[in-house]
Amino acid sequence: MIEIVNKLLDQLTGIDFWIAASALIIILARWWYLNKTKKAEQKIAKRQISFTVVMTVIAVLVIAVHRLFFSPNYTFPKDVAGILVLRIEGDDENNSLQRLLVSSLNNSIRKEAAGQKIEIRAQNEIVTETMGLPQAHTKARKIGKACKAILVIWGNRVGDKTFFPRLTVVGSKSSSFTSGQWALAAQDVTELALPSAQVDQPIYLKHFVIGYAFYNRKDYASALAQFKAALNQSVINPVELNEIRIYCGNGHYYLAQGQRDMASQLQQAIAYYDTALSFYKEQDFPEQWATTQNNLGRAYVDLPTGDRSVNLQKAIAFLEATLRVYNEKGYPVDWAMTQNNLGVAYFYLPIGNRSKNLQKAMSLTEAALRVYTEKDNPENWALIQNNLGATYASLPTGDHSENLQKAIAFYEAALRVRTEKDFPVDWARTQNNLGRAYADLPTGDRTVNLQKAIAFYEAALRVRTEKDFPEDWARTQKNLGDAYAIDLGNANAYAGILSGLLKGTNNVNLQKAIVAYEAALRVYTEKDFPEEWAEIQNIRGGAYLILPTGDHSANLQKAIAACEAALRVYTEKDFRVEWAATQSILGAAYLSLPTGHSDANMNKAIAAFEAASRVLTEKDYPLQWAMSQLALGGVYTELSTGSKSRNLQKAIAYFENALKIFTTEAYPELHNVVTEGIKDAQNAKAVEEMEKDLEETKKALDAMMERHKRSKP
Repeated sequence: MIEIVNKLLDQLTGIDFWIAASALIIILARWWYLNKTKKAEQKIAKRQISFTVVMTVIAVLVIAVHRLFFSPNYTFPKDVAGILVLRIEGDDENNSLQRLLVSSLNNSIRKEAAGQKIEIRAQNEIVTETMGLPQAHTKARKIGKACKAILVIWGNRVGDKTFFPRLTVVGSKSSSFTSGQWALAAQDVTELALPSAQVDQPIYLKHFVIGYAFYNRKDYASALAQFKAALNQSVINPVELNEIRIYCGNGHYYLAQGQRDMASQLQQAIAYYDTALSFYKEQDFPEQWATTQNNLGRAYVDLPTGDRSVNLQKAIAFLEATLRVYNEKGYPVDWAMTQNNLGVAYFYLPIGNRSKNLQKAMSLTEAALRVYTEKDNPENWALIQNNLGATYASLPTGDHSENLQKAIAFYEAALRVRTEKDFPVDWARTQNNLGRAYADLPTGDRTVNLQKAIAFYEAALRVRTEKDFPEDWARTQKNLGDAYAIDLGNANAYAGILSGLLKGTNNVNLQKAIVAYEAALRVYTEKDFPEEWAEIQNIRGGAYLILPTGDHSANLQKAIAACEAALRVYTEKDFRVEWAATQSILGAAYLSLPTGHSDANMNKAIAAFEAASRVLTEKDYPLQWAMSQLALGGVYTELSTGSKSRNLQKAIAYFENALKIFTTEAYPELHNVVTEGIKDAQNAKAVEEMEKDLEETKKALDAMMERHKRSKP
């Protein structure tokens, strides 16, 4: 009961609050009085209930009349960015400073934001720092919520027409935004103090107010223009504009999401955060310092250029530093947000033990659920469900099918909140993730699973368009290509290719895959998204290698060109497994190439397969290693340069290596291929040895004949 009363009182401000409070005091006093009388308990209860009902009705009527006829509160329409200006402490009885400030800001909006639905209004409430700064911001936020404002301006007079402005952002401190397959939490500064301003020429205030109205509507380009205009003004103390630097950084971060210029925007965001951090010290501005640490962490998580491992290690360091301030007890929501962000960083970390990194990501993400519940925080709860799904889908340990089933369950739970109507961007992200889970699911009907994956991807593309979300669109196009093709997108690439070569592949689906991959490359360029670009080049190489239609030689040339392009990014030092997988595809392409000098192509194939085997070893990647051994056996069987006998001996040795993995029980088809290869090589070797013996016999006979001739007189 007390909790309900408290919630009701929280919705009331000013006179409405005192009306409700007075009614409550009268009710309690009446109950106390009735309890002191000696009437029968039943009559007392009836009187208490009747009196409570009457007083509640009277209080509601008085509040309604007050709001209808006397309340100065104004509720902003839903489609209007409302800015509330409270009375300024120290103002005269006519509120001259407040009125002049409202007039100046409205004039600025008419000049610089004409046509935008932005309203500035005065409110006959006052907030002062004497009550304590946190309490003052809390009260200002409460007043703003009652009026459906997005920003509340208040402060104290420091001169004739000068005041020291305080700004309170109304609403949540954190909001969701996309980050690849995940979502991170954007963190804004919600309590600002700007330099002292003339109420008739509030330059900094004007730019921030207009900028924040654009920012609140997600028009980040227009917001940045205003924020940067404020930063370009001269100021005595640069720390006074530090909050605006945070908004500039966040604006660039938002503009980066899903766009072609993602790297450039993120680098600008990082520059603003770095500058802000130079003024914020942990001991002096702990909350602002923690906010900036968090924002730097999330920016480095997404940065697609530079050394990915270094970027993510920086992100982890920044986010772990954030937790020195944002603890679960004092800042539960900020703590939960940082736990999630840290989980994202560990999810993407490419160095160290992959399984341990993912287990760490899982534990961090699950910890956030202590704060984010479906009932109280449905949006963030759905975010965590999505992220847990992504973690289970990526786990390299345990039962892969069971992990994917868990991932699917988490994604489907997220969709209880993430509907296409209410959260289209988040809905599309989860649709994309469901597609990936079904595409990878090894159990059940494989064809049905892939059809489901394709349906999920195509649903996601209703929201993820090339125009509005180019990077997300490209990612889903790439995933769609994977679903249409065989599994070419990882270290199993060569296994999938050889399977396609042995069994054949669906030409129509493979052509659809190539179309999807090449569409993705319109966004994923070598400059802006080097890793994604290289991955698709690698997969394209594999697709062209097994494409059964068209000019076979031209297809193989395209495969070779795509692999050689990928190797500009995939180096043995930085991307060992990806480099080796690309070498395998390159070797297979040279092995199959019908044009050019045959022995030259064979030697290039040998070099590629042997290079791949340095990384894809029997111990760590037995299947891929066996594939390379099989391919090398085939190459040496056909090689015409060098010693034929020695080449065939090598071929047999490579084939026998492959049989260590390709047993009759595990891989019956490949076992048969290898054993046939051994027979062919042994037969060829026997023929070669027979021919060699015949040649030696012939030479011996020729030598005998020559000696015989010489022995005659």
